[in-house]
Amino acid sequence: MNREIKSLNYKLMRVINTQEVHTVLLPGRANEVECLENTPILYKVEVKGLNAPCKFSLVLKQQEKKTVDYKIFCSQIHKEPTETQNEKVV
Repeated sequence: MNREIKSLNYKLMRVINTQEVHTVLLPGRANEVECLENTPILYKVEVKGLNAPCKFSLVLKQQEKKTVDYKIFCSQIHKEPTETQNEKVV
């Protein structure tokens, strides 16, 4: 129930909010994020002045014992990457 409320809240914020909808992830630091099922969540990594290539390390903390598929869409062009608007799918 709590996850459903968070998911609805996030979707609602994206519909009404005209400001920045990305959560900024800080390079070189552990960033704890929550992934909600069937809800796209936008994150931004400030890479200006950093060496390429960018490397992500993910540690998943699953509370339920079910298999979950995650899709990560990366883009330097599109503000909100999707399956059709991205440069890299992981």
